[in-house]
Amino acid sequence: MNKTFLALSMFAVLVSYNSQATEDTAPTRDPYTHLVNEVKTNKYTMSVKVFDGNRANYGYSPVVEVKVPTDDSHHYIEVKIQNIFDGMSDLKYKLVDNDDNISEQDYSNFLFHQYTPSLKLYPRVMRHGEATLETRADNGIKCEFIGLYDGMDTKRIANNFFLNDGDKYISKFTCPSEDIQNNDMVYDIDWNYGNDLYQAYAPKQLTNGYRVVFLEGDKKLSFDSVPSGVKTPEVYLSSSLQELKPGYIAAHQMGVNLDFKYFIDPTIPEYDPQSERITIEKTIKATIDSLKSLGYSPDSSRVYSVQQANVIIRHGKLEGALAAGIWDQELNKNVLLISDSYNSGLQQKVNKVIAHEIGHIIGLPHQNIQLATVMSEYPDLPVGIKLAPKVGGDDTVENTIFSYVDAQSLQSLVNDQD
Repeated sequence: MNKTFLALSMFAVLVSYNSQATEDTAPTRDPYTHLVNEVKTNKYTMSVKVFDGNRANYGYSPVVEVKVPTDDSHHYIEVKIQNIFDGMSDLKYKLVDNDDNISEQDYSNFLFHQYTPSLKLYPRVMRHGEATLETRADNGIKCEFIGLYDGMDTKRIANNFFLNDGDKYISKFTCPSEDIQNNDMVYDIDWNYGNDLYQAYAPKQLTNGYRVVFLEGDKKLSFDSVPSGVKTPEVYLSSSLQELKPGYIAAHQMGVNLDFKYFIDPTIPEYDPQSERITIEKTIKATIDSLKSLGYSPDSSRVYSVQQANVIIRHGKLEGALAAGIWDQELNKNVLLISDSYNSGLQQKVNKVIAHEIGHIIGLPHQNIQLATVMSEYPDLPVGIKLAPKVGGDDTVENTIFSYVDAQSLQSLVNDQD
């Protein structure tokens, strides 16, 4: 009888033990791990844009800002990058709306912990006397990610990280300023993500687009003044139009070694008493000579029929602009359109507006208005020391058009074609 009781007791203990073990070791689904696995398994992603080629988000109104804090006790520079999130609603539908076990709070925490962008600044070494040549050093300056901020400059936190399609936020980084060398004043901005969820809209988007320049106090970049001066940062575009594909500039780039065959339409009279034709031809020659002085081999000639031309120059109606470089779909040619309300020949000399539009036809983007560049939204021909220096010993041609910033953008055209 005692043996029977003992056996029953042992059975009861075993049943009790097994039941308890099952309860303690039952797997519970961790929402964060589950969401990570869902993204990896199904390759769910969203894109983060920095620029999309439209007028409000491009070039002279950069979505990348660099500044030196006014507090001297901080030995860093601050970099801000505007992000535009896309694909959020689709992702939320796939990960949350069809899963009763995932809450909005779980999703918010997941987005927050997955958002880990990286930023480095890579120096450019500029060689004396060679405006179009650079070398890139391998030792990039690693920056620290501070956080994502909304339009009210409020830092987003884990339980407040709900994002919608088209939302714009600012990613802030700090980069140690003591690592910035006086003889390396131009830096490529290399921005990327290292996780599965967030993806840059274009691979290495900022590497192909923006550079930061540390300028002298007058905010003018010139080759000869780069090695010294106060570190005042400005952002400019190094990319060509081919890289950015901006929709609002319809000109098809002809490149730095263009064979410029231009036809001046009868809308610009042959014997204009204000000599607009003379001004146009002077500007084309100055642009071609400037490209030659920087080491390129373009050519130009005036032709007398539309069929022979690859650029048509004519008057037309323009809203809010003096001139424009556009692509004529019917003619299948570039058109340099000068506004009916603007006579470019009043001064009978090189015209900065026409030079600017020729720059677009070559393939140059707009630039920051604070830089000495003909490609500013409000073009201002740089003068004297602010121009990029010539390459080689040919004294028959002169650079009267392009600044150092323009010269670097011209070099990006060559890099795109390689």
